[in-house]
Amino acid sequence: MKAIKLFAVVAVLFLLAAVNVRAASRLDLLKQEFAAAKARAELKLERDYLGKLTALRGRVTGAELAAVEAEIADVRARITALGGTVPPLPAAAAAAAKKTHTARDYVSNVKGWAGIPEFSRNNTYGFLLPEVGAKTTLTFYASGRGSTDTFGKVYLVTPDGKQKKIYRWSPDDFEIPVKEARNYRDLKPVRVDISKLVRAPGRYLVRFQYTGGDDPLAILRVEIRS
Repeated sequence: MKAIKLFAVVAVLFLLAAVNVRAASRLDLLKQEFAAAKARAELKLERDYLGKLTALRGRVTGAELAAVEAEIADVRARITALGGTVPPLPAAAAAAAKKTHTARDYVSNVKGWAGIPEFSRNNTYGFLLPEVGAKTTLTFYASGRGSTDTFGKVYLVTPDGKQKKIYRWSPDDFEIPVKEARNYRDLKPVRVDISKLVRAPGRYLVRFQYTGGDDPLAILRVEIRS
């Protein structure tokens, strides 16, 4: 009799254990299915984000390009960690080649004077360049006030605050004094290639400094084309 009772208890315990095992197995399976679905959803989001970043990479330059490339590297690493594959990233030069840059003119018609310190005013011109091309040119329309006898230097200040002399003007650059000109179009333009100094977007300053001559430099128009 005791043996029968013991057998019955063992059988019940075995059945309970089997039920618990099945329940645990089903829970584990559900957890695995949820984790897999979550990973697939995250992978899709990351790939969509990577596609948008890659498209943006072909439209930016300078510091913004560096930030985009750093974000792309992080996203590619997350995709790999999720078990996904990522295509090779085109070289930066190739991405830049796809970008079509249209040169733009940045103009200031503020009249300035570059003479002795107490006579100089508006002789520094600021230009905010949101993007730059492979070639950048500075053009200014100026001359001496009453004669062409004027000498001086032109400086470019880059976004990092560094100042570089880019030109030295003299009477040979001018044909008539400003007092004989109806407007800037009557003056001979002076052009300077500043491509080597303009390598990234930012704020640039063009500064005129008088060094000698009978007359100060009267500046009617300054342009940067990039």
